[in-house]
Amino acid sequence: MNSPVRRVSQTPQIASGDVLPAKPYQSDAMFVESRLSLGIEPSLRLSWSVLPKFWSKGFTLMLFRNNKSFGEKYPTNLSRHGDLIMEAKRDGIHEERLPEGTFFYTFVLHKKTLFNLSENVEVLRFSETIPSAKVALGRIKDQMELEELRQKCELSPHLHEERLYEAQLRAQNARKKFESANETKSQHKPLNHADPVLAAELSAIDNFIDVLVANQSKHDAVRRDPRFQSLTPEAQEAVLRKIAERLNPGEISARQERRRS
Repeated sequence: MNSPVRRVSQTPQIASGDVLPAKPYQSDAMFVESRLSLGIEPSLRLSWSVLPKFWSKGFTLMLFRNNKSFGEKYPTNLSRHGDLIMEAKRDGIHEERLPEGTFFYTFVLHKKTLFNLSENVEVLRFSETIPSAKVALGRIKDQMELEELRQKCELSPHLHEERLYEAQLRAQNARKKFESANETKSQHKPLNHADPVLAAELSAIDNFIDVLVANQSKHDAVRRDPRFQSLTPEAQEAVLRKIAERLNPGEISARQERRRS
């Protein structure tokens, strides 16, 4: 059976963008995987494998692409499948750029016998739809935002520790300045430790530092706890937030005032 085909030029391979999940297709003799990469210039990567016995018997795999439809499955003229874009005698990969639209692919595994008077043929067909550039760019933007959010979630515990450390330093510096000011003042006037206002201020500063130290100690202890380590990142973040809420210096000071009243 004489089956002339049309050949078209191959497009160069390109790097993938937003890669979609692979789609598998299978027949009795071959397995094909299709993977679409979106972006400014979408590309389609087709990989195939054929049972070794067919390669050893001299079979040839042909790949056709049609921009309109599939047509009949076993035409007399193979060109009716569309443009011939690949021929192979071993497992391999084909990748090409594609414009927006739907494309119909046909893999034909065949071997001519009896002095080219007949053919043994197996056909595997599927279609791929290439979305518009607007859709592709929207997906890429979503992926970038998702990655940025993931990185923020991973960094948030470290940011919390840095802010806690900075708060501790500010509290220590405030105490030092307060003590230094009182030392300067005491050169002219003896410090009245019995002054209830001054005693309350010193006690408040001590209490503020105690709360920060307790906060840090609790964070360290929780992070070493195997139960905490077994939680998901989201659950760990919730635990750390709860510690920060419960050991907030302002909240604790307010609760202490309520108890004394």
